[in-house]
Amino acid sequence: MPNCIIFDVDGTILDTEKAILKSLQQVLREEGKEYPLHDLRFALGIPGKETLRKLNISDVERVHPKWSQAVLDFSHEVKLFDDFEDLLKKVSESPVKIGIVTSKTRQE
Repeated sequence: MPNCIIFDVDGTILDTEKAILKSLQQVLREEGKEYPLHDLRFALGIPGKETLRKLNISDVERVHPKWSQAVLDFSHEVKLFDDFEDLLKKVSESPVKIGIVTSKTRQE
C-alpha cells in the first residue's frame, strides 16, 4: 500500500476543462483567431505558453497573462469532480499522507 498520494488540481480534483477552453477561445478571438472548442482540447494538460506557441501566437509573453486573467472570468464553470469529497474522506481516514500540487500560478 502506498504511504502517500499526491493529487493534481486541474483534471484530478477540479474539472477546469470548460474554464480553460472557453477562456482560451475568448482570448484567441480577441487576437483575431477563431477556433471551435473541440480544436483547442489539445491544450488540456500542457503549459499555457506551450499551447500558445502551438497556436502560432507571435507574442506569447503578452497573450499568456491575458489568458490567465480570462480564466478567472470563467470560474463559474469550475466544478469539483463527482465523488472526490468521498474519496478524500476515505483516504484521510487511512494512514496515507495526502498532498496537492498544481502548475497553475497563484492568480489562477
